[in-house]
Amino acid sequence: MNLRNFIGLIWLFPSVLWSQMDSLPFFAGQPIDWAKTKGVLPKFQQKDLVVRIVRLNNLVYAFEKEGSPAWQDDWHFAEITGDRYVDGIFSGKTKFHKGWHTFVSLGDSAMKYPLKGDFPGYVASLKHGHGGIEMVLRDDPGEGEFITTITHQFWAYGSDRWESAWEIQYVSTTEIPALGNPDQHVLKLPMALRTSPRDLREPAIDYNGDGKPDGMGNVVAEFAPGAKVRRYAIHKEGDLEWSFVTIEGKISPKGLIPAFSRPNVHVAGWIPSGAFLKP
Repeated sequence: MNLRNFIGLIWLFPSVLWSQMDSLPFFAGQPIDWAKTKGVLPKFQQKDLVVRIVRLNNLVYAFEKEGSPAWQDDWHFAEITGDRYVDGIFSGKTKFHKGWHTFVSLGDSAMKYPLKGDFPGYVASLKHGHGGIEMVLRDDPGEGEFITTITHQFWAYGSDRWESAWEIQYVSTTEIPALGNPDQHVLKLPMALRTSPRDLREPAIDYNGDGKPDGMGNVVAEFAPGAKVRRYAIHKEGDLEWSFVTIEGKISPKGLIPAFSRPNVHVAGWIPSGAFLKP
């Protein structure tokens, strides 16, 4: 089936996966199962559509270093905007990006497939409804990096821009326990956030492999009283109870996670429960 006929036929197929939006932070895991996400579409020449999208959006630079056409299989097509035109999402690894990357190209009646999203990481969650498209992307550290970032993105129909309700950052060596539903607290004491439920002061660690120490012990970041805390799990180490949390608030420039000014950034790690629980 040629592309022009395909664009017309998509009007015959209902959109899929309309879902209520959920903007609460969560720890995304593996890439989504695209076979379950794409729904039923008429058969068409996917390779031709991929080439068209890449050329029209000047994306050749992102794929020209690939040694085989296997990257074309990481383009996934579904009707996700409610306009009955098929949309394309690339979520795969490229040599140019040195890891996972995501492009979002939305179908239109002119068959120009404008690029609407360009993000590091892979799609871990994809929902869409009458308000817009919601994605959660996970960007794991590449060579010389050590921070995992999980980012929420929402594109409201008609807005032509993405907005993020939250972001989670944590050092890749952080011990992630089995997670429950979070309860909310407020930090009472100045506190160091750590990668493990232990107070380790030595040695200094070179996380990015450049021959220079990046942090002392297992300290991730330092927060001041008043920061917002979400607790996901508890661990007892001797007589001390530790909590696995995300903390949102003013961050000290000390530690592995640098200070940032943008809102809604949550840093994950371990702190003693006494730092926020009432005596």
